[in-house]
Amino acid sequence: EGSGEEGHDAGLPPVMFRGGLSGSFYHFFNDENRTNMEVDADLELTILPRRPFSIVLANTFGRRIRPFTELVAEGTTFARLQNDDGVRFDFQTDGGVLRVSAGYNIFLNYFEDNPFGYGNSLRHSITLSETFRFLPQTAIIHDTTVRIIDFFGPPGLRTPEVNDGILVRTRVGLNGAITPEFSVLGMVGYGAGFFDPHSPAVEQEFQSVVAQVEARWQILPNVRLSFGYDRDFYPSLIGNFYRMDRGYIRTQFLIDRVFLLGADVSLGYFEFGRLYDNMGGLLGTGADREDIRFLGSLFAEYRFTDWLGVNATFNYRGTFTDYQYDIAIPGMGPILDPAGFNKFQVWLGVRVFY
Repeated sequence: EGSGEEGHDAGLPPVMFRGGLSGSFYHFFNDENRTNMEVDADLELTILPRRPFSIVLANTFGRRIRPFTELVAEGTTFARLQNDDGVRFDFQTDGGVLRVSAGYNIFLNYFEDNPFGYGNSLRHSITLSETFRFLPQTAIIHDTTVRIIDFFGPPGLRTPEVNDGILVRTRVGLNGAITPEFSVLGMVGYGAGFFDPHSPAVEQEFQSVVAQVEARWQILPNVRLSFGYDRDFYPSLIGNFYRMDRGYIRTQFLIDRVFLLGADVSLGYFEFGRLYDNMGGLLGTGADREDIRFLGSLFAEYRFTDWLGVNATFNYRGTFTDYQYDIAIPGMGPILDPAGFNKFQVWLGVRVFY
């Protein structure tokens, strides 16, 4: 006869598996040459789930075709392949008072069009996070991430605007409930980027405070609201990195358990590292690029049954900046290409729950 703990484990499956597959067809009315197909697939295998020690193996593959500039050769698809393989080790004490996770991911970013081959890269990520719950609904949390970026584009296409580098971010904070309906998250830490320049003239480093503050309010059982502020930095294919200061608000309504309505709005200030062309000169009309970005999203879904629903999504993104790229086009000379733009997207879909 086994112990109580062994009996509890005996009722759990030794492994859990989930996977997903989707495809998106894009047709551009103003440029049919860009019409193309996206594919997404993800797999996740958990060994010994919900036990003191478990292992998670995951893979995510995607083919993206989102255009990001206009002044390119005819027939450019903007397609890129992205693949993320990872392993994570999870530890937890009885009752989940202390949780520790350590993981490693290798991420491939590969452009199908030769003009963007300079951005082909491998990214190694090492993560460590801990959660210590000292009250029923309150915990001290910490996370540290180290990213190692290795660009492997053709030597003739390697440009000063992308450099191998190491990005480090570490944060500590508190996540807890003040009342049954209201909870807060607060984190603060340090971020730094160290890059290996092609030339001392374009050497760049970055360091700054990173932080996040978020409040969550369950107004009614079917109405949720969250809002907050986020300061962070991320790797970039231009200028090596960008820093972000962003405020956001999200809300969600569920009516009669069949109609779901959600909204997500954010306004942020983005600052890029120095942008250089392939000769080591400034890439655009100014030394620095600074953006104001507004993002808005509306989502609605109607569920006919527990397993079938239809949905619609409207997205808007506005990037407002005075920065312009100075691009040399053969036979045309230099052309100024504004970096600012407005983008509208509308999605209609069918969701099947299984």
